[in-house]
Amino acid sequence: NRVSDRAAAQRMPTALRNRFAHLFVTADVGAWCNWANANDVPAEMVAFIRLRRELIHRMPRGDENAFPTPRSLTKAAKYVSVADIGQRQKLFAAHVGADVAGELNGFIELYQSLGSLDDIVANPTGATVPNEPSQLYAVCTGLARLATRKTFAAIMTYAERLRGEHQVLLVHDATMRDPKLKETAAYSKWAVANQGVILQS
Repeated sequence: NRVSDRAAAQRMPTALRNRFAHLFVTADVGAWCNWANANDVPAEMVAFIRLRRELIHRMPRGDENAFPTPRSLTKAAKYVSVADIGQRQKLFAAHVGADVAGELNGFIELYQSLGSLDDIVANPTGATVPNEPSQLYAVCTGLARLATRKTFAAIMTYAERLRGEHQVLLVHDATMRDPKLKETAAYSKWAVANQGVILQS
């Protein structure tokens, strides 16, 4: 912690500072999302942070006890499945602050209003493709969690109806969670059609 963070850090004497290596670490949305997907953090939280990237780490503006950091977001994610909306928002607020809790709670309501992602897998050519960025992040993140060798062909059929950036997001998440999906015919077909994207990544 830096002294400017007001987080139990005190200024070191110059001679003592010179005996240490000083490394400055910043929170990275992509790295956290990869970690969260690999560690079963609810897809709703991952999608929310992709939409509101600046909330991956925000220092308190006053004397707040709770504010968003990778650690507190992960703790708050435990309450995503709480059915009582009011109670869920209070539990979120205890970890990430009241303003972020309100946004997160609203995002989850939106996510849940999209209906079952299983319906998309069952009818990938007829299922609705959302237009709102929040809904697109939610759908891509959620479908990537459902991707298995059995479901991947249907998911990729739906993915082909998305804009390029959202296709890449969905495929990236799915194959990070299960690299064997790259051995499927559905992935090979997509990879051939998107060679430029793959070469750049």
